[in-house]
Amino acid sequence: MEAGFESKAIICESSDQDSFTVKTLNVKRPNNGQVLVRMKYATFSVHDNLHNGYDKNAEYPHLAGYDGVGTVEEVGEGVEEFDKGDHVAVFMVPGNRNLSDKTNISDEHAKVLNKGGFWKLSSHLEAYSEDKSIGGFRGVGTWSQLAVFPLGHLMKLDHEPEIADAGLGSFLATGLLSPDKVLQVDEGANIAVFGSNSVALTLVSSLKSKKPESIVVIGAKEDQELFEKMGAKYLVDEGEVKDIQSKLMELSSCGYDFTFETTSYKKFGTPALEICHKGWGKAALLTPATEKDETITTRPFQLVTGRHWVGSYMGNVNIGKDHEALKEAHKNITKEVAEYILPADHVVSIDDFPSKWKELSTTATYHRTIIEF
Repeated sequence: MEAGFESKAIICESSDQDSFTVKTLNVKRPNNGQVLVRMKYATFSVHDNLHNGYDKNAEYPHLAGYDGVGTVEEVGEGVEEFDKGDHVAVFMVPGNRNLSDKTNISDEHAKVLNKGGFWKLSSHLEAYSEDKSIGGFRGVGTWSQLAVFPLGHLMKLDHEPEIADAGLGSFLATGLLSPDKVLQVDEGANIAVFGSNSVALTLVSSLKSKKPESIVVIGAKEDQELFEKMGAKYLVDEGEVKDIQSKLMELSSCGYDFTFETTSYKKFGTPALEICHKGWGKAALLTPATEKDETITTRPFQLVTGRHWVGSYMGNVNIGKDHEALKEAHKNITKEVAEYILPADHVVSIDDFPSKWKELSTTATYHRTIIEF
């Protein structure tokens, strides 16, 4: 491999969830259409690590991480959108200005995902291993002091990267823009949110700007106080799914206008649809499943009577078109939730991450661990 830049990186060695190690990589200069970024912060949730144990397409070893913020160190040939010194956020889903407004996934990107190539989406990973011996988590790989990305994965920031920006390319984008991009939530709606994680907390904050009639959240007991502080009614997920579904219907005279399923456990996928208002209710699935080959089912009657079941890949956000809307929503809303999702006492250095990630990830489900490079 040609001489490049030495960079510490967090590598996942195997499907064992304790297999994170810090290694020094020789990162090559960016090729045509690529950008070299000096990373400052990235995020980690214990749910992210579940992919190591269940994703049948996982390849080891791989460079972990799929969001983060940093500063452009160098640009490759043909890159005009970014210059050295620009501050950027990294996105798992590449932006594309030429896509229809109806989707954020290009045909090329969709074909790769359909083939199961979830881990190696781009040749930029050769910057770390010319023999392709290192993959990149979800095709990105942000947990490196110096990281190479295709320019489509980057969004320019208007300020120096901060901790509150670290999750822009993942859960923040999903929660901030889903009300408009996925379900077009209108004023006075009755809404149910399944999950009490970082996506859900961001989503609840964003939904409040729509002036809903009510927001009901179904989540973990330890998260109840904060979500109620944020203005939501709260149900603790302690019983059978049918019990939760019945209780939700008791709280709504004829069903919910909009529901959002944000958990990694798809047991709530069917209830999210079936508690919708017959005639116009819409249910959105915002996250993938945790378990292999997990499915969701319902009776045709539930859909024939007018309910809508929709999916979303990262909130349908296309940073090629939605960057200004996202930055505006981030500025207006994230201050309210950043101190809870990205708390100052959850910052850990790249060197300490392998020994401390588990300790920092066993608190509230909405917390993210912040890796500082």
